[in-house]
Amino acid sequence: EALAPHLRAGQVISLESTTWPGTTEEIVAPLVQTAGLTPGTDCAIVYSPEREDPGNARFDVARIPKVVAGLTERCREIGRALYGQAVNELVEVRDTRTAEMVKLL
Repeated sequence: EALAPHLRAGQVISLESTTWPGTTEEIVAPLVQTAGLTPGTDCAIVYSPEREDPGNARFDVARIPKVVAGLTERCREIGRALYGQAVNELVEVRDTRTAEMVKLL
């Protein structure tokens, strides 16, 4: 709720925290809509779980495959463009619930 007053058109809202499947759709999207924004049109909502391999010197962040999903197809495209600049391999999944579940496995 504290984020709502700071949301503006053109922003990418990306969640990376571990959370339960459905958080992006059930919590984040309604907050964005309350701010008068339409995901996929006015802004992008992306879920891309934080990935790391602590203690493994062979793998830095860019070398660990990154899962990405968007609330809409357009959101996913924007997420792909954003994270594609930072990592070598993206794994796109069909929706945010799937990406949220991947983090839990």
